Amino acid sequence: MILNNDMKDILNNNNNVKVVISSVVKLLGGKKNEMVGNVKKIMVGEVELNRKGMYENKMLEINKDFVLSKRKWGKRVGDSCIIENKGNYYIELIYNNINSIVYMYNDEVIEKDKIVGLKEYKNNNDIGLRCVKVENIEII
Repeated sequence: MILNNDMKDILNNNNNVKVVISSVVKLLGGKKNEMVGNVKKIMVGEVELNRKGMYENKMLEINKDFVLSKRKWGKRVGDSCIIENKGNYYIELIYNNINSIVYMYNDEVIEKDKIVGLKEYKNNNDIGLRCVKVENIEII
């Protein structure tokens, strides 16, 4: 997906934004798990757009010994929060306040503990940093 002018304007002129992000959840179990490909995670929250150096500075305030590792995939576009990888665009976000997370299975709300094959991810940092594919951003 290509960034449209409205989104570029928002990204260039704001540091903090409210977002609604919707994405298909990766599940374990392969073809045997009927939920694979049918579970969506919808997140509503306030995020900070991670321009070059912002995340590192925040982490250094918490831990003076923090060293930012090199990017494992994609390339930052200038000093912006935009990451390009194999023709796809991502927005790098610092999660400040997640208001709600809802899981949907076949378009119906499902409790997280009822999802078969859901892998738990641990965030080792006090500040969450994520790259979100532009097409998964419903509202910004």
